[in-house]
Amino acid sequence: MDLSDKRWVGLRGGYRIPYDPRPTLANLLRNPGLGQLWSALWEDLYHQGDVGVASFAAIPTIVKIASLDRSGNWNPYALAVTIEQARHSRSNPELPTWLTSTYEEAWGILFGCALKLIEHTKDENAIASAISVIAMHKGQRNLARLALCTENERLEMVASVGWG
Repeated sequence: MDLSDKRWVGLRGGYRIPYDPRPTLANLLRNPGLGQLWSALWEDLYHQGDVGVASFAAIPTIVKIASLDRSGNWNPYALAVTIEQARHSRSNPELPTWLTSTYEEAWGILFGCALKLIEHTKDENAIASAISVIAMHKGQRNLARLALCTENERLEMVASVGWG
């Protein structure tokens, strides 16, 4: 969805109140590595498992940012997966039909970006986020969730089943 589209007005974010992410998204298009901008998106698009239509509408631009960014930033990948995970919760709104095609197309692009990211990065967070995108795109939601766990969380899980 283009950032000038009038449908942005009144869309709700993770706090279930109107939230317009366009200024932050526009800034990230110019400066994809600014951590405070990513923190703002995380804060307002996703809140304790809650997302809104603004969260879904932001995905195509988040994917565009990922496709333009050459720094290996993990944020667009992890945020997209987190929003997609939350989308499947019954307590969150459904993806509107007017957004479905664009949203699904963005996920296809993000899948390709994730494959490239894995090929070129050694950053643990970037690798985990990219693996999570690949798993999510292939319908493996639990694997996607596990990939986003920290290394310490993964070690605890392995130890709890007697593998470590």
